[in-house]
Amino acid sequence: MASKRALLVAINDYGSQQNNLPSCLEDATRFRSLLSERYGFTDFHELYDGEATVANVEAGLGWLFESVTEDDRLVFYYSGHGFQQPKGENLEECLVLGD
Repeated sequence: MASKRALLVAINDYGSQQNNLPSCLEDATRFRSLLSERYGFTDFHELYDGEATVANVEAGLGWLFESVTEDDRLVFYYSGHGFQQPKGENLEECLVLGD
């Protein structure tokens, strides 16, 4: 039977008032409800604020793709700061995690 798994990452608290965001955790909570109620997702892994470290997100992505089959449905959701940096002639998009 196909699985429906989602890794949700959201950060409001970046450790300083000027960098904090007001609604990322609420966005993730609402998105989780949508996935559950409308699309039947049942398996979630959630990393919020200080839990959203590079190591934890990498481990979460490992969980998300573990033993995946072509019938599975996977979602990675991120709400937080992002960053762009030049890499050669391209711009590299980055997630700004808790650490």
